Amino acid sequence: MKQTSLEAYRKVLPKIGTRQRDVLEVIRNHEGITNCEIAEELGWSINRITGRVLELREMGLVEDAGVRMLPGQRKMHGWKVCSKQTPKQWGFFQEAKERFFGRS
Repeated sequence: MKQTSLEAYRKVLPKIGTRQRDVLEVIRNHEGITNCEIAEELGWSINRITGRVLELREMGLVEDAGVRMLPGQRKMHGWKVCSKQTPKQWGFFQEAKERFFGRS
């Protein structure tokens, strides 16, 4: 992971929910991990994971790492932390800044 990506990752951690942070941390440590694998890693139900991954994707913090086949299962998407900030992240950071400091 590039230094700028790591810095952006560290800045966003205090701004997201505890469950989102837990999922993001697993994805950061296991690039290409699937929802099923995240659920197994955290000991959570798949339904709890799916929503958190979607929220992180909508914030621009997580992106698709490609499709792979798990043994005895169908094709599944893996996830990774975004390698660069996207416009969605800029908006997210701006909204968080405005909530914390107020509008300028």
